Order: sequence, then C-alpha cells, then structure tokens
Amino acid sequence: MKNKLVILAIINTLTVFTITAAQAPMPQPQLIVTWQVQNYQPADYKGKNLPTFSSPVIAAIELINNDKLVNLAPAQIIWSQNNDVLVVGAGLKRIAFNANDLIGNRLLLKAEINFPEKTQENGIIIPKELQGQSFSGAAIIPVVEPKAVIAASHVFNQEIKTGAYNFKAMPFFFNIKGLSELLFTWSVNEQQETAGQNPDVLNLEITSENPNPVTLNLTAAISNINNIIEAAKDEIRFILTP
Repeated sequence: MKNKLVILAIINTLTVFTITAAQAPMPQPQLIVTWQVQNYQPADYKGKNLPTFSSPVIAAIELINNDKLVNLAPAQIIWSQNNDVLVVGAGLKRIAFNANDLIGNRLLLKAEINFPEKTQENGIIIPKELQGQSFSGAAIIPVVEPKAVIAASHVFNQEIKTGAYNFKAMPFFFNIKGLSELLFTWSVNEQQETAGQNPDVLNLEITSENPNPVTLNLTAAISNINNIIEAAKDEIRFILTP
C-alpha cells in the first residue's frame, strides 16, 4: 500500500510539472533595429561610425517570432526620424536617409510594423499571433563632430630630441568617400609646414640651436573641400630637449 502511495505522488508531481510547462507564456515577438553610417573612417578603425550633420545612414529591421525571422513583405512599415515620417511602404525592411540633426543631439530613429488582419497577403501566410498586430522599435544615434587624430611614428613622453619624425593626420566621420576630398594643413608653433606627396603625412625634421628646452605645438587641421563647415583639428604638444 505504501508503494502505491509513493507512485501516486510521483505521478501527481509529474502532472503538475506538465501543466506548468503547458501554461508557460510564449515569448513576445522582438523587433530589432540596426543602422550603419556611410561616412569616412581609417581602414584600421574597429569602432562604429557615427554620423555628423547630413551623414548618409542605412537602417534595417528584423522581426523575430518564436526564434525565427518573420517575412515582413505583407506588413506596412513606417520609418521616422525624430518623429517626422521618412517613408512608408509594404515590406520596407531597409532604408537610406540623411542624419538631419544638429551636432551634439541624439537622433531618434523609429520603425513601426503593422500586419493586416488576414491570414495571408499576396500568397504569404501571416502567423495567427501576428495578424492585425503592430510592433515598434527604435534606435538612438548620437550626432557628433568630425574628428582629427595625429598619429606619430614614435611614442612620445612629452619630450623629444632633434631628428626626423613622421606624423599622420587621421580623419574620422567626414562625409566624404576618399582623402582627395579633404584639405590638410600642418603647422608647428603656428608656422605652416609643407607636407609631401601625401598631404595627410608630415615628414618633419626637428632641429634647434637653443640650449634650453623648447615647447613645440604640432597642429593638423582637416576640412572638407566641398563643405568648409565640416572641419576638425588635433594638436600634440611636446618639449624639445637639447
């Protein structure tokens, strides 16, 4: 009799677990918004491009339901930037636009998906749980200034000796396709220096007849030839010791 009670208890326990598992809530569909800025960065840059004013941006969405990508062709998709509608269309998963926000602001990109209340559209079956449903997602994109960074062939500890040095000006986030669209201006202590064949590279011969340490300020200014407002500069300060 005791063994029968034990068996019944085990069966009841399994039944409870089975009911609990059957009643577990289904995961909600998830809308993912991704974006990529089409502006300039050095080839070895590993970070994400950020837009400056008017930078071209490509955005895309995917809806995941029950761990599977949903065919969005039957759905009406509304894209907006800072709550202003950019474009509306059926199955419009991917768009291109310009980041029309001021530097220092955060651009709000939204996508809204609306499925029709029907079982299929143009031969594409719409899952029952998606019929007549709407989903939205957003991405916040910081709008930044273009950047200039001076890279040196030698590692400086704020002190250098006389000799030959190479410096390279690296532009980030300019709205260009190549370096030929940029103007590079080099100067040392506000005296302009002439670069060689590659305007982004400065080969500098540092000499001094001063027996005392001398402060040198090396500046690289970069500007967009087609848009002079789009500009940046970087400066390195070091001490020339005898």
